[in-house]
Amino acid sequence: MKIPAITFSPSESVAEIAIIGLCVFSIANPLVAQVSCFFFPYKIAGMNVMQWFQGLCLPLMLVTLPKLPRGDIEFSRPFSRLFWVYAISLALLHLRLLSANRIPGDMVGVENMVYFKIVFALLLLYYASRLVQSYESAERLLQSVLLGALFTAGWILICYFTGIGGTNYAVQSVQATAGSEGISGKAIAGFLVPAAGGAMFLTLRDDSYRWAVYASLLVAAVFMTFDRSSQVALGVGSSWMAIWWLALAQPRPRSKVVLVFLCIILVSGGIYYAHKGSEELLARWTHDFDRGEVGSGRGTFFIFRHTHSDLFDMLLIGGVLGLALYLLFFYTIASQGRGLPVGSTEFGILVTLLVSFGTMSLLTGLMEFPHTMYAFGAECICIRALVIHEKLDPVTLPSIRPRNFTQIDLRNRGSGSTGELISEF
Repeated sequence: MKIPAITFSPSESVAEIAIIGLCVFSIANPLVAQVSCFFFPYKIAGMNVMQWFQGLCLPLMLVTLPKLPRGDIEFSRPFSRLFWVYAISLALLHLRLLSANRIPGDMVGVENMVYFKIVFALLLLYYASRLVQSYESAERLLQSVLLGALFTAGWILICYFTGIGGTNYAVQSVQATAGSEGISGKAIAGFLVPAAGGAMFLTLRDDSYRWAVYASLLVAAVFMTFDRSSQVALGVGSSWMAIWWLALAQPRPRSKVVLVFLCIILVSGGIYYAHKGSEELLARWTHDFDRGEVGSGRGTFFIFRHTHSDLFDMLLIGGVLGLALYLLFFYTIASQGRGLPVGSTEFGILVTLLVSFGTMSLLTGLMEFPHTMYAFGAECICIRALVIHEKLDPVTLPSIRPRNFTQIDLRNRGSGSTGELISEF
């Protein structure tokens, strides 16, 4: 019997290349962020290597976006709407502030870059929502994001124990690092905290001891940054996970892999405090209060921007509109959990990602860091897509992962047009 050949449309071929490219970006971008400041600290035409890297990726995304398959509109439309609302609203607010001379002349270039970073991150999320169209693509992208985080965590630990890179914070008795000098501790911690949740998702889903070890590595790296907002976020996320595990999980995941994670954290924490004590942690939390400050000046609103809180930044920039934009972002991410059983692992982890990232966003500023925003949203998209495609494919079993070259997906065929992004909005 003659077996018919499986062919792919041009849009499918572009999508296959694009998902590989996005996976490479997910690994390379955080590495470039670290390497650029360590090996190439000098700016080129006012921008560092990381900003040049992201700027060069933008036209590649815009060129390939109209050629991608349409995908699941109900899945990608919210991120299309999010992108356009932010791009237009922030541009109008930015122009209003410029016309009213509320942005100092020496800060205009910085604010332009912040606008680009936010829009770039949201475009990345929309791009991911269009590309994640199968179980395999969702799993591949999720693991790529986590791999980039693991490389970053390894670099953080190397910098901490060897003393290379930046030793930051005003408290001289606190040894802390965000990796390479010049990289913001909150940006790195905001990237690693959701990654720890993503690694825990793979730990519970696959009963994987390997991912349990990786999750503990990510948590250790977060601690080495000594970023206080990330420490609070880990506490909030862990508290939710404990509540979900004890009261809501149905069926309750196996505890052996979680015990491995907890044992590594407890043993490594015990060794650390046996050598270092708690002086550094106490100094980090009490130094500002001893000087009469609240959270490094977070209570002082005499400036136009950078209140160390995304919420208050958006309020100062746009008032009610800024608050609506802020809530729209988290509503779009939270909608990925719609319809999931409360007792499912996917629901438990999605809420963990949301509350931990939301806590950090409330206590510090994360929206101006593209790799942080993108990684958080991409993890939520991938987890949701894994659930969707596992249910849609009747032959998918826990031990069998569908592969694109053995399946013909008849759902949502056809390539997108050049006006698709606008039509979805």
